[in-house]
Amino acid sequence: MTDALDAAALYENDAWLVTADGIEHKGTSYFIERDVMAQRRSDGLWTWPLQLAEKSWFEARDFARAFLHALLAYDIRPDAALASSLAQIGPAARSVCGEVATLGEAAAFVAAMAEPARETMPRNVRARRGVTIATPARAVARVGQARRAMAV
Repeated sequence: MTDALDAAALYENDAWLVTADGIEHKGTSYFIERDVMAQRRSDGLWTWPLQLAEKSWFEARDFARAFLHALLAYDIRPDAALASSLAQIGPAARSVCGEVATLGEAAAFVAAMAEPARETMPRNVRARRGVTIATPARAVARVGQARRAMAV
């Protein structure tokens, strides 16, 4: 792959550029590599939103949008801890929290439904139109996880 293709923008706003390699602040050239985007602090919150909020040049809304686009491009699932992390960096990022929650819900639902159940022993048996249906335990657990993710 050529350098031009490597540097192709996956997403761009006024302040940030998302490429296949990572996310870069256009004004300062501050760069976060793709491999470390999902780093967490010891309290479970996401490292990068909180670390960057300490910078004098940081603007929360542009960062939050670019960060979300990067996560989606890199197949990293947003979650409730990310929404909490963004909420802590200021009111401008709070408006993006709804997008994080929605993306997290969608990702959880798709993940829960995409993976086929492999267990044969039913955990839950339910009736539908007079027919007894056995639901594998793993499928029940995935649906429960997706519902909990949606409730956040």
